[in-house]
Amino acid sequence: MTPEEYLENRLEDQITWYDKKSGVNKLGFIGFQIATLIASASIPVISLFSGAIWARLVVAILGSTTTVTAGIVALYQFREHWIQYRTTAESLKQEKYRFHTKTEPYSGENAFSILVDRVESLVFEENTTWHQRLLTKKEDTEEPENNQ
Repeated sequence: MTPEEYLENRLEDQITWYDKKSGVNKLGFIGFQIATLIASASIPVISLFSGAIWARLVVAILGSTTTVTAGIVALYQFREHWIQYRTTAESLKQEKYRFHTKTEPYSGENAFSILVDRVESLVFEENTTWHQRLLTKKEDTEEPENNQ
């Protein structure tokens, strides 16, 4: 693979993927947080009409909505993924710019090999982190064994 092919087919592809996933997770986090805030902040106001059946029903729905949206944010870890993907995208961009400007460590004749090594290390590290989060989330959702 030539340096140009690697830059276009691997590095740019990874930057685009992490950038897109970061944006999706940012929207998920902010959207669900706003929904949680609006639902929970509305409960005290609607509780003022506690004598009305409709108000009790709306308070119950808003309380449930708050629980569900907060649970979704925790389950899907939007904030953590947003930060991790953004960090990886920016790190990859930094490597690309340093390579193009021949800034250390890319000023020597092994610049392309160093670029490949560093980029693949960043991607591997992020994949490992993602896998660890997935395993941790799985362990957190499994029921404990009954040792009786």
